[in-house]
Amino acid sequence: MSAVSITRARNAKARLKALVKDDASVAGVGLTKVGGDYALKLNLKTARGAPRVPDSIDRVPIVKEVVGTIRKR
Repeated sequence: MSAVSITRARNAKARLKALVKDDASVAGVGLTKVGGDYALKLNLKTARGAPRVPDSIDRVPIVKEVVGTIRKR
């Protein structure tokens, strides 16, 4: 598998955001590093969130993490 560039990760991020835009269990979408490559970070409000999200988009892996509801401090 080839290295995941920041450009490819950003393009995949836009596709992931469109995929989960109506999912109330999603707290946010971002980028992260896994090893030396970029990956997508899907922040979830609950462990049952985003059940239809694939493991990757355009060969960019998706890391899911339950962070709870994000609130302004």
